[in-house]
Amino acid sequence: PLKPSWSLGVYLSRSSAPPPPPSPRLRPPQIETAPFAFVLNESRAWVEQHVPYFHSSDEDLNTAYWYRWRVFHLHLARAPKSQRTPGCDPKGCHVITEFLKKVPWSGPANTIVCPAGHHFAEARWVKDGRYAGDYARFWLRGAGWRKQYTFWPAHSVWRHSLLVDARPGAAGSLAHELLPALEANYRDWVRTHYHTGARCMFQSCHADGQENSATLDGCRPTINAVMFAEATAIAAAAAAAGAVRSTACPRCCTRASPPPNLASKNVD
Repeated sequence: PLKPSWSLGVYLSRSSAPPPPPSPRLRPPQIETAPFAFVLNESRAWVEQHVPYFHSSDEDLNTAYWYRWRVFHLHLARAPKSQRTPGCDPKGCHVITEFLKKVPWSGPANTIVCPAGHHFAEARWVKDGRYAGDYARFWLRGAGWRKQYTFWPAHSVWRHSLLVDARPGAAGSLAHELLPALEANYRDWVRTHYHTGARCMFQSCHADGQENSATLDGCRPTINAVMFAEATAIAAAAAAAGAVRSTACPRCCTRASPPPNLASKNVD
């Protein structure tokens, strides 16, 4: 049924009124690091230049955020200049350490591969891409001891590309540059850690970064999950690069096929 004419008249009178003026464009809030100078200390200038600014209503979270970047900055180091690595800064690859002081089980420049995947997760947010790029090249082309502990470089490099590249994995990206090295690293881990009898990846609990945990050595979920993520990342990077298939897993890392199932007979 039709509504009373007065309501239609009110509607017409309202619809003919000029639209309200557009809201003023909101600008991002001004974030200052001064309140966190006591946390940033000597790293403040570097942090202000290189990392995303962040602020929330939780002061503990804010303090933790800026403190974490100070710690990140303190752990930046360089590999020896004598260890020339293709693509790295001529003064030596930028690397990230786990310990500030030299420890006897570390490799060149006090590096340890165990936390490298976590280092990458933070380094990809640094505005200067040389830090993440050099770090990846150091492990994949340089003198880093990349098989001392379980490591996921393909996943790390691909996540980096998704964040910083307009076309992830395309020519010119870190993922495109390092794809052959990432494939070779994947094949090497399968060669040395794949248990043909159990049909899974084998790792010691210590080398899995779990110290001497209750699950002990064997076909640990961690390294098998890592290798699945590695294969998935390599498949994505290979597809983005235009490769029909990845040489790391020629029967499964294709554009149309899923990544390898490490519990199947199709593992190379």
